[in-house]
Amino acid sequence: DAPAHFFALLWLALGLAPVLATGRELSTTQAIGMQPVLYLFPALTLVAVADWLKPRLGKRATRYLLPIVGLLLGALLLVETWQAYFLTWARRPEVAVQYETELVQMINYLEGTVEGAVALSTDAPGRFHDPATAQLYRDGDRLSLRWFNGRHSLLFPAQEEPLLFFSASAPLNAALAPYLDALEATAIPAGPGAAAYRVNHSPARLLQLYPQFSPEINTLSTELSTEIMFGEAVRFLAHDLQIPQASLGEAASPGDTVRMATLWQAAQPPGEELVIFTHVVYEGGAPLAQADRLDVPSFYWHEGDTFIQLHEFTLPPDVPAGEYALTTGIYRAGDPRQRLPLFIDGVPMGDTLSLPPLVVTP
Repeated sequence: DAPAHFFALLWLALGLAPVLATGRELSTTQAIGMQPVLYLFPALTLVAVADWLKPRLGKRATRYLLPIVGLLLGALLLVETWQAYFLTWARRPEVAVQYETELVQMINYLEGTVEGAVALSTDAPGRFHDPATAQLYRDGDRLSLRWFNGRHSLLFPAQEEPLLFFSASAPLNAALAPYLDALEATAIPAGPGAAAYRVNHSPARLLQLYPQFSPEINTLSTELSTEIMFGEAVRFLAHDLQIPQASLGEAASPGDTVRMATLWQAAQPPGEELVIFTHVVYEGGAPLAQADRLDVPSFYWHEGDTFIQLHEFTLPPDVPAGEYALTTGIYRAGDPRQRLPLFIDGVPMGDTLSLPPLVVTP
């Protein structure tokens, strides 16, 4: 038996090896190769105990007692395993996250009660996450789904009376609520822990949003044209600078947290993952603060959809007073150097849009 025992121990070591590279976070999954051989060790122990008991208990006891003990032990393990799997492990919050319990419940709820365009706010709206999982549970074409994360963005489908559905894990950010209010959204019943709003459709929806944004763009001044395009995929419409801790109007102070909402309209699906950047830069071009993100995945854009992206950054506590350039643009995910070209009224203008500067006071 020595070779068999040696190879069992070797199997155990090889099954454990991936954990040494991946660490604790993924240890359960990465150590799955250990599982088959682990069952050998308690089995070998039981066989050894049975061999030791046989000459001491006699034939009659060995014939009846050991099988009964084995059945009782098996029943005990069965009950314990059932409780651990179905009652303890299955109800843990992290397990519900990993198995997309919330998402599946939302899809089932929407499939049974809603039709048409739905913008669904989840904490993982990326191409290979929630949308891919939802596709497994879709039943027919009742829904036209869009994806965003309501903690940092808002998405308004172009279809008539779209529904915005916020999951419990990605609720509406309070800083974005005024934009939803501007569209006279109506709250409707949703599933447990969720929130849903029906947006009143209107051809003038953008005109309802504009008053919330920068007047430099609302008035369509010569500085910022009526047609500001990044590539052929997306149109820049407006921005709204928010300085929650500011004490002097629109001026910020060192250490302030600054929010800026940018308003966009999808011209066409770009077929690639994009990221919106917002930079505050020194006079020489060096970055002072930045917030690069896109929480309305570009892979699922639909023509005519409008969305708001919220950018948040904190100014350094020692930043000198003055005016700092505020810029925005779009680059391809994975490589910030590959930016989409900027066109103003069809004229190429580089790859960065300059916005009114950020004023910092002492």
